[in-house]
Amino acid sequence: MKGMPESKTADSLLQVFTYPISQQVSKMQKEIDSLNNKLNANMQVWSEAVLTQKQKEIGAKIKQQQIYQQESQLSITVRQQELTMQVRKKLMLAISLVAKQEGYAYILNSAADNNLVLYFDPSHNVSQKIKNRMDYMQPAWVH
Repeated sequence: MKGMPESKTADSLLQVFTYPISQQVSKMQKEIDSLNNKLNANMQVWSEAVLTQKQKEIGAKIKQQQIYQQESQLSITVRQQELTMQVRKKLMLAISLVAKQEGYAYILNSAADNNLVLYFDPSHNVSQKIKNRMDYMQPAWVH
């Protein structure tokens, strides 16, 4: 799927989708950094109560950023799956059409890391015949 133009388009669409999210995370981090810098610069000046309040503010901002990142990651994953599924559907349809048109019973994925059957003609399915044959055979544990 990697070499397909649709995959490149899907990757580009995902980048467009993730860009504002990464910008927001950066913005949130800069705000947290600014608050930390301000806190560190005023450690000797502010009272204990003010320091405690500022630390709570920073903690709340950090938690808010973490929640945003978790929710964003989930939405990125969902979007990525949607885009991938669209490309996969098109690919599987094309495989099926070529297989039927050319009269292939099977089309295998030749990728070294993947030996999946991409298409098979159901009329060549011998599962039931094998099951029937096994019914007449001795159980595997009997010699």
